[in-house]
Amino acid sequence: MKSKYWQAVRGICILAVIMIHCPSGQSGENQLMWLIIRQLINFPVAIFIFMAGYFINPDRIDGAYLKKRGGRLLFPFILWNIVYTVRNVLFSSNVEWKNVLFDFLTGRAVAPLYYILVLFQLTLLTPYILKKKEKKWMYLITPIYLSVVYIWTIITDAPPKLYGTFFPAWLLFYLLGIDCRAGKLERYVQKSGCLWVMIALCIELLEVAVMSIGGCSITLASSQLKFSSCLYAVTILLYLKKNESKIQYNTCICKVGDCSFGIYFLHCMVLWIIQKMLSILGISQHWFESWILTFLITTVVSYMIVMMVRTVVRDTKKLRWIGFD
Repeated sequence: MKSKYWQAVRGICILAVIMIHCPSGQSGENQLMWLIIRQLINFPVAIFIFMAGYFINPDRIDGAYLKKRGGRLLFPFILWNIVYTVRNVLFSSNVEWKNVLFDFLTGRAVAPLYYILVLFQLTLLTPYILKKKEKKWMYLITPIYLSVVYIWTIITDAPPKLYGTFFPAWLLFYLLGIDCRAGKLERYVQKSGCLWVMIALCIELLEVAVMSIGGCSITLASSQLKFSSCLYAVTILLYLKKNESKIQYNTCICKVGDCSFGIYFLHCMVLWIIQKMLSILGISQHWFESWILTFLITTVVSYMIVMMVRTVVRDTKKLRWIGFD
């Protein structure tokens, strides 16, 4: 049975994901406000991956598990990849099929699909990770990888393509989930608190300020894969773990969390349609109002569609094929 507390956490994370994908203010007079807001919500992917590791049952990791888990990830990934690829082709004035194929294979048909490829890689690595009694050295993989990303960005003025699609970028959070579940990080969990979260957020804002002054890539400055953003996410997830039995979850947020996987696949299509409509109405000219309105409408519509489909289609297997279970 799923934990309602962690379902509520999933609900908060998927809301942050939608916010991230709503129209950005990365240029012009809204850039500062947009960058600050981005730092506040730069935690969802890290926490989703933490939860993927946290809820692993080591006793059930075998060939059958890998097949089932892999299928549950890849079937909806392929389906929604096709949906977004068709949309991109139909509404593009200049189709380059080489790029279309590349985007399809790498989950770039729409921004969030890279997450499924990351989870798939981590799923395949899970037996190896669990087999190792000493995993401390694995915690170095993500910092080393991010250091390479920083160096690349400094040299080329842009982060490497697909830098968030490879498992080393997120392995740290998967390991934290596995070790937190095993009780190996309890001393860090008990020392966590709101103060550490606020300190990490200040460090994140400071790094962004330094990046902005130094003319660093806006893509990296807003990314969830900065050192400071990773630190911020770690302080949040440790705090969430510490208060697992103390924080009262909101029932509505919990229901959103129950539908989070379906909302994840669907929301970019809904968001795209909403943006078109708001643009016709002239509302998109005002960034912050447009951002808030797009977020609210996209969230409500996406949730309602997922709930309606789940109500009509009772077959769990079919729902899993489309990622709505």
